[in-house]
Amino acid sequence: MIASTSCRTLLRKWRPFKINTKTVQFVITRSVAQKQALKLTPLNSKLRMTVKDHILPNDQPISELECEVAFNALTDSEKLYAHYLSQASWEGGLITAVQTSPESPLIFSFLFQLLSGQPLSELKEKALEKVTEDEYTALLVYACGVFANSGNYKGFGDSKIIPGLPQEKLEEIVQVSGAYSKQPKLFKSLWDNCKSGIYSLNDKDRSLGFWDKV
Repeated sequence: MIASTSCRTLLRKWRPFKINTKTVQFVITRSVAQKQALKLTPLNSKLRMTVKDHILPNDQPISELECEVAFNALTDSEKLYAHYLSQASWEGGLITAVQTSPESPLIFSFLFQLLSGQPLSELKEKALEKVTEDEYTALLVYACGVFANSGNYKGFGDSKIIPGLPQEKLEEIVQVSGAYSKQPKLFKSLWDNCKSGIYSLNDKDRSLGFWDKV
């Protein structure tokens, strides 16, 4: 499904918000340059964000939720309830991607097929013939960001997430992937239809909301 221009506009503007006219500084652990880039200014100016602010760092922590002890303490019926609730959440999760941005469902499908088309160890081995270790890691970090936020925009802050490797490098990984070798025309078509949305940082793409009013 390809979203129309009108739908795209609606999706970009569905979250109205207000910003105090005073400059606000986020208090987070970042470099001085990044802190300056994340200042919010009055409504008649724009977010001072650099390309780096849209890239998740390779050392981004990933935490695994430990639930075995809690799950084992449930009754059999409670375990079934928890299981099917998680299954329903996964199946319905794409709805959130659709509501986030027009390109999010395609990106979700692209990343899922890219990473599940073969064991990750095999994909890494082939990818490292074309890209560096850091570039491959950047792909995994980007995928984690998209899956965790149910779309290519951060759940907190609504700023766009883009990969930390160049588009041509990601395309090289695509071409050596299992998904591409199994269905080259179909997977290339998927990649061609979502790569622009993955990397675009036009003013209207940098964040959700009333971008022209910030």
